[in-house]
Amino acid sequence: MPYIVLAIGIDDMFLIVAAWRATDRIASVPDRMQRAMTHAGVSVSMTSATDALSFFIGSMAPLPAVTQFCLYAAIAICFNYLYTMTIFLAIVALQGRWEEGNRHCITGQVTASDENISEATHYVRLFMIGSRPKKSNSMVLNVDSRRRVLAVSATDSRQWYQKFFEDYFAPILTKTTTKLLVFALFVIYLVVSILGITQLNIGFNWKDIVLKDSPVRGFLEYSTAYFATDLKVDITVNNPPDMGNPQQRKAFMKALEALENSPCSAGRFSTDFWYFAYGRHIEQLGFGGAWSAMQFDDAVFNQNLRRFLQADDNYGHDVLFGPNKTM
Repeated sequence: MPYIVLAIGIDDMFLIVAAWRATDRIASVPDRMQRAMTHAGVSVSMTSATDALSFFIGSMAPLPAVTQFCLYAAIAICFNYLYTMTIFLAIVALQGRWEEGNRHCITGQVTASDENISEATHYVRLFMIGSRPKKSNSMVLNVDSRRRVLAVSATDSRQWYQKFFEDYFAPILTKTTTKLLVFALFVIYLVVSILGITQLNIGFNWKDIVLKDSPVRGFLEYSTAYFATDLKVDITVNNPPDMGNPQQRKAFMKALEALENSPCSAGRFSTDFWYFAYGRHIEQLGFGGAWSAMQFDDAVFNQNLRRFLQADDNYGHDVLFGPNKTM
């Protein structure tokens, strides 16, 4: 997550610095900042908003780890945008003041002219030589009794990538053939996206978060192949025993243990049986030894069982009582 936020911050800084470099160096710092943010501010705001929104949507995922990752990333992007639009712009403005005062960008000292660089000392070359805004190329014109400064560059100071996009790439994009091709590609992209969304299966595969050489991955693959869904089996017993009778109960519990110990069973902890819930209920009442004594008294066992079934609706249909109030 830190690398994602760092990459987004560097991208925002690049946009602002590139827009700042495109401004006129002889203009005032407020004017340069206004012109730079006119171009870069919209891009930085839109990218930060869409990135944060994407992670906020991702925070609604059912997996807690993904939820926390997306939530922290979204909040970090918001703070990144806040710091970029405040602290970083303030630093750019300070650097602009230094540039306006012909000061070195690192040491802050007044720069020496690069015309005498051959005669300068090593210290001056390292810490005092720097470019200066050249005002000699400006023409001052008097129009309607107001002075306007027009910067006329004697040479083309654009970078190679600026020349490429402005002189070669941009004219290609403005051609009618290119416009039709881009529109056709967009329609194809839109159709493929709609078809892909309709075929998208919502879900999460647990084995995707485990290393390929991990033993857990093999377990998850077999579990997905043979137990794609958790299956709960209801077992019906014909001629059921009277669980209040110790002999019949002992025989039934022996058969139940055989089922629980089978290879296809998860064991005792997965068994949902009213007899176990009945025992936990009696123990929670706080009568010491009542459950052990009750198992050997058929009448007391059945009497308290009826009260338990009335208090717990989960097992009301699991036990049938005869006319003599026995199971």
